[in-house]
Amino acid sequence: MLLSYSEQLDRSSRRLEKETRDGLFRHALSTEFNFSPRECSGVLDLMNDLYFDLRPLSQGEVRQIAVHKEERSGKRMEDLRKVEVVLTRESSDDKRLLISNGKLRRVQLLRMTEEAYEQDGLLTNWVSLQFFKLLLHCG
Repeated sequence: MLLSYSEQLDRSSRRLEKETRDGLFRHALSTEFNFSPRECSGVLDLMNDLYFDLRPLSQGEVRQIAVHKEERSGKRMEDLRKVEVVLTRESSDDKRLLISNGKLRRVQLLRMTEEAYEQDGLLTNWVSLQFFKLLLHCG
């Protein structure tokens, strides 16, 4: 059976796609979980957004999940829309501050809260508590 040039290209591109990591992942989703091609692409896109499209962190920065600033109270935490924010735990200005540790920690927590808000996020009480513990033990 002779294949046209476009059919040969199509077969070749499908074969090459299976040799890439994305292609292997799509293939595993379709064969192991019976996902449709559209579902495979959606899962792959979501995975890439969550894990691989991250900018490198500078020294002293941390990533944190925060509640989107447009969310209102009254919802369960799982039902709230969330956003990932990059916060500066320790900056070069902190090292120059000649104030007591208590004030330094307050400055750091205030800075992180403002940074989260600028990135459309709000630090919840639980997240703020975790950062306060982090600053107490590492600050």
